[in-house]
Amino acid sequence: MTCVVAWISEEKMFIGSDTAAVAGDRVIMIGNPKFLLIKRRKNPDMLIGVAGRAKAYQVLMKLNGLIPEDKTKDPHAFVSQIISPLIQCLMAEEHLTYVSEETETEEELQSSELLVAYRGKLFEIGADFSVLEIAANFHAIGSGGEYAVSSITTAVNMGAKIEPEQLILNALKAAETYSASVRGPFKTIEVPIEKTEKEEKKNKKGAKPKEKVPKKTSKKKKETGGKTKK
Repeated sequence: MTCVVAWISEEKMFIGSDTAAVAGDRVIMIGNPKFLLIKRRKNPDMLIGVAGRAKAYQVLMKLNGLIPEDKTKDPHAFVSQIISPLIQCLMAEEHLTYVSEETETEEELQSSELLVAYRGKLFEIGADFSVLEIAANFHAIGSGGEYAVSSITTAVNMGAKIEPEQLILNALKAAETYSASVRGPFKTIEVPIEKTEKEEKKNKKGAKPKEKVPKKTSKKKKETGGKTKK
C-alpha cells in the first residue's frame, strides 16, 4: 500500500507521500508522488492523495477537466455530492468497480482510499465512496497511515513547534520505519487556501468598519478658538 499525510493550517494546505509501489514482496520505486494538485480556474485548488491501486491514481488524473464550478456554501457538500460521485463514475468507466447481480449495488474493486484537502478542510473518501470530514487538522491514509497519525499526534500533544512540512516528513519516516510497504524518498507540496467569491464577499460584509480616529487639535488653535494669530 502506501502512506499519504495531509495537514491544514489557517492559510495553507500540505500533503506528502512515499514513492513505493508494492506487489506482494516486490517493491518498485516510482517517480511520481501519490497525490495530485487539481487546479480549476473558478474553484480553489484541491489536493487529492491516493492509497491503493496505481490505476486509481491514473484515473484521477482526468479530474482536472471535469470538475464543475463550486456553487456550494459547504466544502463537505461539494466533496460528497460532486467530487465523490464523479470519481465513482470514472472508476466504473475504467472497470475498477462493478454492479453486483445479487445486491444490485455497485461494489468496489478499486480497493483505494482517497485523502482530499479542499477549502481548508480534510476529507477521506473510502473504498465505497463514502465521505468523512476529518475533525482534526491532519490525517493520513494507507498501510502506514496509523503510524503517521500517531507521530503527528505525539508531536502536537507535546507542544512541539515544528513546521507542517517537517511534521509530514517525520510522520512519513515513522510509517517507513514500521510499515514494510512504505518507502522514501518522500515528496510534499503546499498550496495556499483560497477563498471562493462567496466567502470573500461574506468576509467583507461581516468585517467591522474602521473606527475613525479624531484629529488632534493643537493647544495653540484650541486656545484661540481655532484661529491662528499672525
